[in-house]
Amino acid sequence: MNIELSNRQPIIRRFKDIAGIATSHGAGIKKCLATMADKIGPATQIALTTFGPDESVESHLHPSMDEHFIILSGSLRMTLGNETFDLGPDTYLLIPAGMCHSMTALEPSEFITIGIVNRDA
Repeated sequence: MNIELSNRQPIIRRFKDIAGIATSHGAGIKKCLATMADKIGPATQIALTTFGPDESVESHLHPSMDEHFIILSGSLRMTLGNETFDLGPDTYLLIPAGMCHSMTALEPSEFITIGIVNRDA
């Protein structure tokens, strides 16, 4: 069941009904729960993403977007600037706009990402 209403009305989508697509970084598969086309305010995208073991994203940054991660399952090794962290389920991470970051899945992992335009960046 996917219910999509325009003009700032509720959006209801079931994960299983959303087709997975490749991420822009070329690793993992994401299901876009909402995008800018849905008029979700300053958010650029909200996605459910899955990575297989050893899938990784090279170091990069988003000049004007804060990136939020909610890790649901698995384990991710995140490098934020010069520090590395191993993060598991039930973890929230905010990567501020302009911060270099990379990640590698240490095992199959599922997480939610939310991009928010940071107007102060």
